[in-house]
Amino acid sequence: MKFKECHYFTSACLSRQLNKIAEKAFSDLKLAPSQAYILTCVADEAGIDCKGLANTMLLAPSSLTRMIDKLEAMGYLRREVQGRCCVHHITAKGQALIPQIEAVWGELEHVFSSLFDDELRQRLSTAINDAIKAIKKDDVLL
Repeated sequence: MKFKECHYFTSACLSRQLNKIAEKAFSDLKLAPSQAYILTCVADEAGIDCKGLANTMLLAPSSLTRMIDKLEAMGYLRREVQGRCCVHHITAKGQALIPQIEAVWGELEHVFSSLFDDELRQRLSTAINDAIKAIKKDDVLL
């Protein structure tokens, strides 16, 4: 098999490399990039439920629940039970991190801009988003 022609191999390789860069960038905040994204989403949409977050992040609710549990234990989020549903709110401690999280996302944009020219970044974003839409359309994802 020619691994460089395998969509799974090449996309996983790119994902691992970008994830290493992002993990290093967020290490001073002691957050994983996905945790930082969750905090940003909850800060932007107070009272978002797990299903809404899962749809936004394209994650299985069970995976998301584990991440939310950790953020709650760290004091950054709080859960509110509303009937059979849980909604999530950012705490003051979590809100205080948002400017730092946004700064790291900005730094990452500069890093990625130095790695990929604007045309390649645009083509990559378009191709990845198109692939995600195609997978979701066929209910392959989640």
